Amino acid sequence: MKLTLEQRMRAAAGPPAYMRRKRRIEDMEARFVRELREVYDKALAELHDHAAAVLLLDHHARTLDVAGLNELIARHNRYYPMEANLRIDVRTRTVMDGDEPWRPLPDVTIEALIARATQGGR
Repeated sequence: MKLTLEQRMRAAAGPPAYMRRKRRIEDMEARFVRELREVYDKALAELHDHAAAVLLLDHHARTLDVAGLNELIARHNRYYPMEANLRIDVRTRTVMDGDEPWRPLPDVTIEALIARATQGGR
C-alpha cells in the first residue's frame, strides 16, 4: 500500500489533537481515582470505619483539580466534532460519530470519583 503525501504528513505530525486530549482526560481521571483509592484503603485500614474513611476521602477529593479536568472535557466537547471531521445526518441534524449519534463527554464530579474509588471498578 502506498501512502499519499497528505497521509505521510499527517502521520509525521503524530496523533491528532483530539486523541491526545482524550488521552489526557482519561489519564487524569484514572490518576484521581487511583489516588483516592489509595487514600480510602489507607484510611480504612487505620480507622476500620467506612464512614470515617469516606469523610477523609471526601476531604482529599476536594483538593483534586476536578475543575481543570472539566475544563479539558469542555474543550474536548467543543472541538472534537470539528477536529475529527464528524459528519452530520442531514435528516436529523445530528452529529454522528461513526454509526452512532455523538454524545459529549459528561463532566466529572467529586461524587463520581469517590464512588469509583470506594466500590466497583477496582
